[in-house]
Amino acid sequence: MDWLRSTAQRLPGAPALVGGGRALSYADLDAAADAAAAALAAGGVVPGDRVAFWGEGTAAAVAAVWGIPGPGRWRCPSAPDCSRPRPWH
Repeated sequence: MDWLRSTAQRLPGAPALVGGGRALSYADLDAAADAAAAALAAGGVVPGDRVAFWGEGTAAAVAAVWGIPGPGRWRCPSAPDCSRPRPWH
């Protein structure tokens, strides 16, 4: 999340995600990722836990994926349309 946070500080109004006729700024994406991280912590996710994410390619999904990493947490993204494993880049 360090890269996202530093980018949000340097370019808060710049578009981070664009699609469906809407844009989400880096500041908004950073805030949404913070909210996702807080929700995980409130749900009992602690350092050492693995968090799998299964969702569509929406702005909320991107924010959730950015919110997963933290001290001792690992993200394991997957996609609903994925019939076989594929590399994550």
